[in-house]
Amino acid sequence: MANNLVTAMYCDDMMAFIHKNIKTMKVIAEYMMSQNRPYGATDVYNNLHQEFGKALVVNCLNSAVQSGVLREKVISKQKIYYANQDNIATCDERELAAMDREIADKTERLNEVNAQLKSLLNELRSLESSLTTPELIRSIDSLEIQLSEMEKQKSKLEASQDAVGAHEKKDAEQRYRNYDEMLRKRKRLAEEMISAIHENCPMKKKALLEEMGVEGD
Repeated sequence: MANNLVTAMYCDDMMAFIHKNIKTMKVIAEYMMSQNRPYGATDVYNNLHQEFGKALVVNCLNSAVQSGVLREKVISKQKIYYANQDNIATCDERELAAMDREIADKTERLNEVNAQLKSLLNELRSLESSLTTPELIRSIDSLEIQLSEMEKQKSKLEASQDAVGAHEKKDAEQRYRNYDEMLRKRKRLAEEMISAIHENCPMKKKALLEEMGVEGD
């Protein structure tokens, strides 16, 4: 009875061992065929995330060579394994022609995209070299200074009504409104120009503003 139990346990262990070897062989063979490039045993072991023991990987690679699934070659005392090219299906002429057309279409599309990108970059350089935006920014800065001065004058007028007559006060307020309206228009124009440049530029807006010498609000 005891002998039968030991025999049964031995058989179970053997079946588990065989099953594990078959699974490892299948995984390694599929990996090598799909990659279709030479690897050493250590490369295969690491590329499979060390899922299987290194000794088992080596044994499976050697078994795959013996069965004709893989081939091996010794280079600088290191054994290299690679897929047996006789087992890899080749494309017929129609498949090759279809692949060539697909490659040509993708190449043409890539050239179009590159041309568009080049055009946008040239446009960006042209805009960057233009003085319109920097001049506009300087104009806004100047207007802000003038507006600040007008605000001070307005505050003084409101604080001391006896300092000037009603006509002078009204005139100062009108000039303040004119400056304020002009500043708003130029700020809006500057923001629209910067947004237009940013839409066609791969740079982030903050980096673009720094490159143009523009300080954000």
